[in-house]
Amino acid sequence: MSVMPTYVAFLRAINLGAKRKVPMAELRTCLTDAGYDDVETHIQTGNVRLRTPARSVAKVEEELEHLLGRRFGFEIPAIVFTPEQLREVYDDALAFAPPGVKGEMRYVSLFKRGEAPTGEDAAAIDAWDAPGEAGVVKGRAVHIWIDGTSQASRILTEFKKPLWPGTNRNTKVLVAVTEKWA
Repeated sequence: MSVMPTYVAFLRAINLGAKRKVPMAELRTCLTDAGYDDVETHIQTGNVRLRTPARSVAKVEEELEHLLGRRFGFEIPAIVFTPEQLREVYDDALAFAPPGVKGEMRYVSLFKRGEAPTGEDAAAIDAWDAPGEAGVVKGRAVHIWIDGTSQASRILTEFKKPLWPGTNRNTKVLVAVTEKWA
C-alpha cells in the first residue's frame, strides 16, 4: 500500500476581517470530512498540512479552493507546496542576508506556479535599494527584509501589484511550519 503524499497549503486572505473568517477547527473538520488525512493547522492565518491521494500541487490547489469556497462562501486562494518545495523556500529564506539591512521584519510572499514576479518586476525587486529594505525573487517566493514596520515600508507599497497574487508570511511562521511539516 502506497503512502499518500503530504502537502502544505497556505491560504490567502483569511481571518483578516469580519467577512473572511475561517476558524481553524472548522477548517480541519471540513478537510477531514472531505477525505484529507492527517490535517493539521498552524496559528490562525491558514497554514495547513494534509495528505491526499492527489499527485499534483496544482490539483490540490484546485480541490482546496473549490471545497473551501463552497464551505465558507468566499474565494480562498490556496498556495500549495510539497514538503521538499517548502524546504527549498525555507533554505533560501535562511541563506539570504542583504548587506545593510538588519531584517528585523522578514517576510516571504508565496506564489502558485507561474504567478511569482518575473522579468522586469523580479529584476526591480532584486535591485531594490531603499535604506533598510531589500527583496529577492527566488522560484515561487519573494523574500523581503524590512528594518521598520510593514506599514511604513516602501518595498511592499512599490511592489503591491506584483506581490498581490501571493500570500505573505513572516519568516517566523515559515520557519515554524517548515520545521514541523517539512
